[in-house]
Amino acid sequence: MAQPTSRPTSTPTKGPVTATAQTGLVVYYDSVSLTLLNNTKTSVNLTSVNFKYGEKYLGAARWGKVVAVPINAFPAGQCLQILGVAEALIKPEVCSFVRSIMQFPPDRLFWTQDDFDVLNGDKVLVTCKKGAGRCAFPGLDSLIEWTNLSRLAQSTGLCRRRGWPPAGSKTSSEHVVRPVLTQ
Repeated sequence: MAQPTSRPTSTPTKGPVTATAQTGLVVYYDSVSLTLLNNTKTSVNLTSVNFKYGEKYLGAARWGKVVAVPINAFPAGQCLQILGVAEALIKPEVCSFVRSIMQFPPDRLFWTQDDFDVLNGDKVLVTCKKGAGRCAFPGLDSLIEWTNLSRLAQSTGLCRRRGWPPAGSKTSSEHVVRPVLTQ
């Protein structure tokens, strides 16, 4: 079971996790930790991001149940982390701030047992290979741009002015703009 943690304080950085030029979300993992980094220049909505391992799922929103975290607007440069229960809380150098940490027993460190997928809803964004140490999905940048465009369109009434939604249907705030990601 996840153990609640308080806000991280200034701690030593973990050596092997280093910055990457790749943008998007990056997952770093080793034998005792998994770190999800928002390596973009803007906040991202992680509410539909899930880790799938075997037939089980771990949603990014679960970190928000440990400590209040803005999962729907997760800040650029910040991280979410899972550690083994016996591990010291150490902020990886790639993270400007670790917003929430869950601690799991060794048998629940799924990334040490097999490959795992990172999904957005039911769409696989990337398959992370056991032992690889890092996987990234730079295509998320287009999703971020569309997410921000959708918020802007709804807040300014652009959808309504363009005839969306059709008369008699739900209001524009009940509709979700879902971009098509191309590889």
